[in-house]
Amino acid sequence: MNYFNLTVEVDGKDEFYFSNSHNQKSTSYELIHASLNYSYENYSVTLWGRNLGDEDYQVRGFYFANTPPNYASNEAYYQLGEPRIFGITASYKFGE
Repeated sequence: MNYFNLTVEVDGKDEFYFSNSHNQKSTSYELIHASLNYSYENYSVTLWGRNLGDEDYQVRGFYFANTPPNYASNEAYYQLGEPRIFGITASYKFGE
């Protein structure tokens, strides 16, 4: 049996605190992911993409007061999530 399958996902997150020790928050975000799968007998090929809008979003953050030359100024630092990414996955099922 052969068929196509299209999947679209929306992943959203409201603002959240990075730590319980300070008031640094992320911004809210929504990400769109999609995949197109083709299956034929024991073979399967999937084209997929994540963060299709190439959104910048914060996944971690901290507040730090050690930036020269004024070591007393507090500054927020953020780790951003994965940018837009595409891929292809192929598989074969043995024994069917």
